[in-house]
Amino acid sequence: MKFIFGLGNPGTSYTYTRHNAGFLFLDFLARAWEESGTGELVKTLSGKHYTGTEWRVEGLDEKVFCIIPTTFMNLSGDAVREMFRSKRITEGGEEHIIVAHDDIDLPLGSVKISFGASSAGQKGVQNIIDTLGTKQFVRIRIGIAPTREGFTPGDARGVVLKKFSVEEKKLLKDEVFPRAVKALMELLRGDVAAAQRIAHVPATKM
Repeated sequence: MKFIFGLGNPGTSYTYTRHNAGFLFLDFLARAWEESGTGELVKTLSGKHYTGTEWRVEGLDEKVFCIIPTTFMNLSGDAVREMFRSKRITEGGEEHIIVAHDDIDLPLGSVKISFGASSAGQKGVQNIIDTLGTKQFVRIRIGIAPTREGFTPGDARGVVLKKFSVEEKKLLKDEVFPRAVKALMELLRGDVAAAQRIAHVPATKM
């Protein structure tokens, strides 16, 4: 089994905010799989701390679950814990997960695949690390930092809750998410190095 967790905050007020890049990516992924025929939706899922879908993906022998936590970002680990309990996964659970999330340290337009990295202050990731007791899992880091001159990480608190502009949404749809989907497919096949090569493309300037 593979679990893809997309991180964000619940509620309509957070829709299309930068902090919800993980939610947006899973929405895009579902459409991409359905339109291409790469994935077949098996069933929908729900729990106390998550909603999700189960997929049969072309070329894979194992089930793939796409999971959206229904908690706020800093409690994302609750969804991981509940999902693992429902599937009776105990030791080595981190080997089963891929976490997609926003990253304020990367410019908008970029994607980075990481394994075993620190959370760098991303509270959802840190909560998952604390829940699992390890950081040895794969992450799809979606850059959200404005590419304008003068932006510094010190602006992060205000930026993550700002909504993407029309132009930025187009960039995500046309460039960022399609590249992330290709990288994800390599991750599902177990090839982290290939996924990193696909993801590592310079961000488009806006």
